Amino acid sequence: MKLLRSVCVYWGPREESAEACAQRLRSYFDEIECEFPALNRWYEVGIPKKRQGSVGCASDYDLVRLTRLVAKGVNRYDVPPREIIKDLGFRIPLYDRRRGDTCTGLGIHCGCYSRWTTNSVVLNVASEPSASGLDREDVIEKIFDIGVKVWNAETGMAFLQHELDPIVERRFSSKLVSSRGWP
Repeated sequence: MKLLRSVCVYWGPREESAEACAQRLRSYFDEIECEFPALNRWYEVGIPKKRQGSVGCASDYDLVRLTRLVAKGVNRYDVPPREIIKDLGFRIPLYDRRRGDTCTGLGIHCGCYSRWTTNSVVLNVASEPSASGLDREDVIEKIFDIGVKVWNAETGMAFLQHELDPIVERRFSSKLVSSRGWP
């Protein structure tokens, strides 16, 4: 039975440059890695496997390279000339590239100041309960607290989901571990 851990933090409109978002991302990587060495390797989504070795690990990037990664995540209009939609900020999808029983994804949306959407950091870890070492509530809550602090988040939640039937119904039983900003 797989266990899904999700840690989500959100904040309202906050116009930030790619560099400011990269600085927050660098702090997030550093603090998460310090507390949880199992979460120390993050890679760009969409890089062919043949090039991944030459591109390297995003969590090892210096601030200049990390800023370029963030800036690549601008939103654009669908129709030519595909201009940048500045108020939608930046989206950065990352994953841990592990094989086997654990799969971790990290999605960042920062620098957004549109009233139609929100900024967020969402970390999802799917694994067998003991495979990652991230199956304890206190660990999930610590990851949540790091996210709230680094991103100066206003709301969020962290929860564990036990998948009841992975093939047929896709029903989940959830346990809320921590939340902020909601009554």
